[in-house]
Amino acid sequence: VVLGSAFYTVEPDGTLYATALKTGKYKALGDKHFANTKFLWASENDLVSLETDGSLYRINTFDGSWKSIGKKGEWKGTKTGDTMGKYLYTIEGDGKFYRTDLRTGSWEQTGKQEWKDTFYIAACWDFLAALEKGGTLYRVNPKDTSYDQLGKKGEWDNTIAAATMGDSGKMLFTVESDGTLFKTDMLTGKYISIGKKEYQNTRMMFRAGDGRLLTLE
Repeated sequence: VVLGSAFYTVEPDGTLYATALKTGKYKALGDKHFANTKFLWASENDLVSLETDGSLYRINTFDGSWKSIGKKGEWKGTKTGDTMGKYLYTIEGDGKFYRTDLRTGSWEQTGKQEWKDTFYIAACWDFLAALEKGGTLYRVNPKDTSYDQLGKKGEWDNTIAAATMGDSGKMLFTVESDGTLFKTDMLTGKYISIGKKEYQNTRMMFRAGDGRLLTLE
């Protein structure tokens, strides 16, 4: 995940690294605590990690120290999620949608149990982008999970990586299996291709916080 001017990654041996985006130089932070990290998100000035046992932690980006949020194991069923301000929005395998207050660790179910086919959500301005299995895209109100379908059903079926511009733009960027990069207007659902078909080896894509995208091949 990108936070500020650094790209934070976790290695299989549990090491957390901070890579400076301007120079490419990287350094390890703290001890090798993170071998069981399942997700890593940015939240204001800290990182938030979700471990494979379902426990949630806040990570200090200066020294890699971490502190638990909420009760151990409470997010065991999480399959996708993203942060927005002081909240973490997650979807469980059974289709339930939750909002967690990262200050207190308290959480509540939001809306109906209807998100079982969703495999990706991301903060985009003041709403969430949600992508379903089969390639259907939705714009979701995080307050009550009311939603609007964008474009036609299945139009994003070949997506292999995705990222939004977070709170700096209403765009969803996706990479297709043939290497095409698309930009989708999350207000209208209209999309256009950008550049050449050269992203077929993209593994992950991130918002870099300065109007650019970061890809990991």
